[in-house]
Amino acid sequence: MKKSVLTAFAVLGLSFGAAKAQSTVTFKVNADDFINNGGTMVNGVVSIAGAFTSRGGNLPDWIPSAGAMTDLGNNVFSKTIDFTGANIATDSLFWKYVQGSDWPDGDEGNDWAGFNTPGDGPRTCTKGGFNDRKVLLPTSGSWEYTSNWGQCGTLTSLSSSMKLLSGLVVEMGPNPTSGSLNVRFAGSANSEIKMTDVNGRMVKSFRTAVAGDNTTTVDVSDLKGGIYYVSVIDGSKGFRAPVVIVK
Repeated sequence: MKKSVLTAFAVLGLSFGAAKAQSTVTFKVNADDFINNGGTMVNGVVSIAGAFTSRGGNLPDWIPSAGAMTDLGNNVFSKTIDFTGANIATDSLFWKYVQGSDWPDGDEGNDWAGFNTPGDGPRTCTKGGFNDRKVLLPTSGSWEYTSNWGQCGTLTSLSSSMKLLSGLVVEMGPNPTSGSLNVRFAGSANSEIKMTDVNGRMVKSFRTAVAGDNTTTVDVSDLKGGIYYVSVIDGSKGFRAPVVIVK
């Protein structure tokens, strides 16, 4: 069986706030291994079902018949979903792929490779319960989530404004800002958020209290105008990006 290679990405959000939240995610699943090992798709159809409306998506919640995916050939199926509004940021998105257009034939099966326990981060699957995938949706930009059938996958940026960094999906904004800066990511308890000036001197430092989806609001009204750097450190994973303070 092919192995999915997880690639770490991070995102610098150029805006932050419910009123402007808008992102597009293309979900792609490769069923080649499943079919080559004797599996069959009901009527050749693959559907996607999840908590889409609950997260501001333009697809009803948990209705496979509404989420028929496009067959791209070579056993690859695709569905693009737009997300808008405040609900994008309320919680992680949960979903699964379904054989045919109705339950119960989801792709979790008995060979769910590469899963992690809930709360491990933004690119994890949950093994218990209903065996859903989950991802922390960025609130801006164009994205693609790719995986093999019955395996976890990777969320990657399709937007030129997004930055390839090392290990965390982080949203930061507004940028530029004069009063406050919101830093949002899914990580471990006691993760460090720090802010340094262009000379490397630390001007702000925080620790997250709990694991999971966190938003930390940093008061920057006391800082002089200029360029600063925000770093997020969660174990071996890290994120670093500039922010402009205007006065």
